[in-house]
Amino acid sequence: MAELGKKVFHGSVFLMGRQLAVNGVNFFGNLMLARILFPEDFGIYAILLFVLNFLALIGEGGLGAALIRKPGEVDKKELSVVFTFQQTVMGALSLLMLLATFMLRGFINNPEVLVLFQVSIISYFILSFRTIPVILLQRKLLFGRISLLEIAEVMAFQATAVILAVMGKGVWALIFGLLAKNAVSVILLFFISPWKPEYRIDWGIIKKHLPFGASIQGIHFVNLIKDSTVPVWAGSVLGAASVGFITWAAAISNYPVLASNIVSRVLFPMFSRLQEDRERLKSAIELVLRINVFFVFGLSAVLWGFAEPITVILYTEKWMPALVLFNFFIPVNILSAVTGPLISLNNATGNAGYNLRFSILWAVLLWFFCIIFVPIFGIIGFGMASLLTTLVNIKYFYDAAKKYEIRILACILLPLSACVVLGAGYRLMAGYFAITGLLPLIIAVIAGLLIYAAVSFLLSRNVYIKDIKFIKEKVFKK
Repeated sequence: MAELGKKVFHGSVFLMGRQLAVNGVNFFGNLMLARILFPEDFGIYAILLFVLNFLALIGEGGLGAALIRKPGEVDKKELSVVFTFQQTVMGALSLLMLLATFMLRGFINNPEVLVLFQVSIISYFILSFRTIPVILLQRKLLFGRISLLEIAEVMAFQATAVILAVMGKGVWALIFGLLAKNAVSVILLFFISPWKPEYRIDWGIIKKHLPFGASIQGIHFVNLIKDSTVPVWAGSVLGAASVGFITWAAAISNYPVLASNIVSRVLFPMFSRLQEDRERLKSAIELVLRINVFFVFGLSAVLWGFAEPITVILYTEKWMPALVLFNFFIPVNILSAVTGPLISLNNATGNAGYNLRFSILWAVLLWFFCIIFVPIFGIIGFGMASLLTTLVNIKYFYDAAKKYEIRILACILLPLSACVVLGAGYRLMAGYFAITGLLPLIIAVIAGLLIYAAVSFLLSRNVYIKDIKFIKEKVFKK
C-alpha cells in the first residue's frame, strides 16, 4: 500500500501541477474575455463548439481508446489504418457540414453565424492529424510531453482570443482562438511525437477495434446528449445570450470541482489494484472522499457567499443576470464532488455498465426537466432542471455505500454543515459590508477559506489527524 500510495500521491501532484498551469492560464484568459466580450458571443461559441464536439465524437469512433488499451506494441499498419479511417470520416463530415452551410444560407437570419461555422470546420478537420501522435504519447506514458502540449494549446487559444477581443473582433476572437489552438497542437506534436502519416485501408483492423471503441463512445455520447440541453434546447428557446449566461455561470461554479477531477483521474489505477482487498479499498475510498469534500465544500462556500462581489469586481455587471444560477450550480457541484470518486470506483471494479445506466438516467432526466422548466422560467429553469437531475445522485450514493460498505454520510456530513452555515454567513457579510475593490475581495476570500478550514478541523479533529498520519506513513515513508 505504501508504494501504491506514493504513486497515487506523485501522480496527483504531477496532474495538479499541470492543471494548475492550464487552469491558471484559462482563468486569467477567460476573465479578460468575459470583461471584453458579451454573453451573446459566448453563447454563439458554445453552440458551435457543441456541434464540433458532436462531430469529433463520431469521427473518433473510440478507436483511440482501443489502441491505448491494447496490450503489447501497436504496429505501424494499425496506426495508419486508424488514421485513414478517422480522417476519411472527419473529412466526409467536414464536407457535408460545409455543404449544409451553403444550403441553409437562405434560412438563417444571421449569415455571419454560417461563416463562423465554416471557419470552425477547418479547425475540426485539423484534429484528425492529432489523434495518433497523442495516442503514442499516452501509450509511452510521456505525461511531461502531454503536459507541454496541453499548456501550449491553452496559451495559443487564450493569447489569440484575448488579442483579437481587445481589437474588437467579438465572437471571431473565440473562433480564431480555437483554430490557433488546434494548429499549434498539430505542429507541436510533429516535434514531440513524430509520426509520419500514411493512408492504409484494412477493414479487419477496424472491425477488431470498433466494438470496444463503440462502447467507450457510448458513454461519451450519452454525456454529450445530456450536455446538449444548453446549446440545443436553451439556445432554441432562449437565444444565444442566455446560452452565454448559462455557460459562464456553469464554468465559474465548476472551479471548486477542478481539484476533484484531477484526483479522480489517478484514482482508477489505485482502486483497480485494491479491488480484491475490500477493507483496504473501503479505507482508500473513504480517505479520498474526505479529502475531496474538504476542498470542494470549502471553495464552494466561499464562491457562493461572495458570488456577487466576485461577479461585479472581476467580470463586470453585465454578467449579473447569471448570478442567480449559482444558487443551483454550486449545490450540483457539491454533490458531484462525492459522485466523481464513486464513478472511478465503479469503473475500476468492473461496474462500468452501472455508470452507463446512470449516465443515461441523468441525460433523460435533465432533458425532461429542461423541456418543462426552461420555457417557463428561462435560465432559472435550467438551474432548476440541473439541481433536480443531480438529486438522483443520492440513489447513486446509497448503492455505492451498500455495495462497498462505505460510510459516505460520515465522510461528508460535518464538512457539508460547515459549508452551508459558513456560506450563508459569508453571503450575509457580503451584503452587509460592501466589498467594492479587488484587495478587499481577496482578503475576504482568503479569510473565508481559513475560517472554513479551521471550523472543519475543529469539527472533525480526530479524523483529520488520523488521515494526516496515514498519509505521512503511506506516502512519505521511505
